[in-house]
Amino acid sequence: MCSIYEATGWWVGLSGVFENQSPAVVPLDFGCLPCLALVEAALFFWEIVVENCGVFPGLDFASLGLLEPSIRIELPFLRSIIRCPEICTEVIWLEEASAFRSSETHCIDGLLHFVRSGRMNFCRQFPMPRGGKREWHGLCERSATQTIITMKNISITVALALTAASATAQESPKPDAQMKAVLDELASLGGKPLVELSAEDSRKQPTPADAVMSLLKKKGESTAPTEVGKVENTQIPVGDHKIEARIYRPKGDGPFPVIHYIHGGGWVIADLDTYDSSPRSLCKQTGALVISTHYRQAPEHKFPAAHEDTFGAYQWILENSGKWDGNGKNVAVVGESAGGNMAAAICLMAKKEGIQMPVHQVLIYPVVGTDMNTPSYKENADAKPLSAPLMKWFFDMTLVEKSDGNDPRLALLKAESLEGMPPATIITAEIDPLRSEGKDFADKLEAAGVAVTYKSYEGVTHEFFGMGAVVDKAKEAVELASTELKESFEKTSEK
Repeated sequence: MCSIYEATGWWVGLSGVFENQSPAVVPLDFGCLPCLALVEAALFFWEIVVENCGVFPGLDFASLGLLEPSIRIELPFLRSIIRCPEICTEVIWLEEASAFRSSETHCIDGLLHFVRSGRMNFCRQFPMPRGGKREWHGLCERSATQTIITMKNISITVALALTAASATAQESPKPDAQMKAVLDELASLGGKPLVELSAEDSRKQPTPADAVMSLLKKKGESTAPTEVGKVENTQIPVGDHKIEARIYRPKGDGPFPVIHYIHGGGWVIADLDTYDSSPRSLCKQTGALVISTHYRQAPEHKFPAAHEDTFGAYQWILENSGKWDGNGKNVAVVGESAGGNMAAAICLMAKKEGIQMPVHQVLIYPVVGTDMNTPSYKENADAKPLSAPLMKWFFDMTLVEKSDGNDPRLALLKAESLEGMPPATIITAEIDPLRSEGKDFADKLEAAGVAVTYKSYEGVTHEFFGMGAVVDKAKEAVELASTELKESFEKTSEK
């Protein structure tokens, strides 16, 4: 007899995708293959219903006829689903296969009742307080190699063979050869999973930038940074504190257009050194003065500390970039990942405060929402270097309360209006949980009348933009961003 509550280090967050739900966290025995099969099958079944039929709790559904085909799903895909903490697992029950009805949020305990006839029926659930423990019995009475769920005309076959072919499930996209080389090198550096570490320890782990440097050394190629005119470190006063900044001056004489660059790291990790490659490349290709700014990080300084710092730094740049021959009337914002979020938030905040808007915004795989149930989150739940669990870890570290995730500075997709925002260049990566929301934000900006260029690069992952030394598509992305920035700078200069 097995208990699915035996601790094995795997956790499933049943927080769902609905407002004001308290997450129920249950340890599962993933050493028990029947347990794995049943739980994964249950979550996948619910996922199919939502995606194919648009059924959500609270809506009656009279027929299940849309789900006739038998479907074979690879185990790795199912595992990627169950590891995604934002999949809707609000418990429902099925009566006579005729209607879904919403119920209270329950623990996954009791979601399926195993009966010896080989049928697993959705049945009435048992409310269970958070942290409660109730064992499932009889789960090992069936073979773990194949489990059949049959409900009237629904038949879902869960194949537990790792090599089983999948006709309907989307396989995670594969990195191209150059990207794979970086990922393999990153793995070889021996970093620990960030989600298992404290914020302090996570900042000591090897980064994708470290992997690029290591790869260059192994190839016997130069590790020298991209050359610009001059690099200078400084500090920017923001409120009652100062933040670190690095100024990249191009060769030649000013006045130069200005780029305010904001690095990524989920508001928790990374610094100006980690993200040195991108501002250097932008400085060289645009001929602009690039000012890269740091910010207070979570969990020591939770939301909205980083947003306040970057907005304060932007205002400082407008007033002080002239000290380095920058034109404070011709300033754009560029950000990667969490930095992309804050670059877009600067535009929104400048609009609200009535101060000078950036002339352009380049958002590179930006975080623009907290919905972890998007297609790319599901498709790339286990992607490297950014996965769905890691994004949840970043949010947990950053937000004071879950409701903070609805603040339009963070959840830009929820902003009431994007009209009047500056032209945007949005760059995403195929193998990235954030890809879908980047495209959604591009569509929303365009619908608001904003000029948008959107480009998703296939075969690469989150963090690829600064890898131009070893990844050709990074060079292409930098060239696209630089071209778009120069066009906006020229238009502003002509006014």
